[in-house]
Amino acid sequence: MKLVVYADESGTHDKAGNQTGSQVGIVAGYAARVESWDKFCRDWKAVLDKFSARYFHFSEFASASAVARNVRPPTSQHQKNPYYGWKIDKLNQFLLELAKVSAAGRKVKAAGYIDTKRYAEFVKQNPNAPLNENPNEGSIWQFYESLLPAIWKAWPTLSGPISFFFDQTENADWRNAIDRIHFS
Repeated sequence: MKLVVYADESGTHDKAGNQTGSQVGIVAGYAARVESWDKFCRDWKAVLDKFSARYFHFSEFASASAVARNVRPPTSQHQKNPYYGWKIDKLNQFLLELAKVSAAGRKVKAAGYIDTKRYAEFVKQNPNAPLNENPNEGSIWQFYESLLPAIWKAWPTLSGPISFFFDQTENADWRNAIDRIHFS
């Protein structure tokens, strides 16, 4: 049996935690048997196609939802949002159908996080402490710490390889943090 893990990160764009959305760095994902991912991909694409969405990205979805709910006015970039012009009912149904696809089948979920803002403050107050330069390594470490026991519980006789796929990123610090933790 071969397992495949797909993971994504959020909030890792500012190691000091000052920029909007960077106060907490998160990595989360699912592990499933390789054959389960084929069905997942087909079902996920079917939902995207049904709603004429090119992809799903939560921050863009949340922004469109906030505008549709009159929580905040649209920004100058709002017309570039892939969910631009969607009504609340369509947004809700889209998210619900994607959630059903995510919950279907036998998958193990895992996540790790780091309070980036507090980590940066601690580093300032303790400059000689033996800490990682990149606080996001903490979220990656926690991700593995939660994932591996869950895998062994779900598949106690696992003897095959586990392939890891992290979402594409241009952030070299993030890629290097994954490599440092994964290969340590």
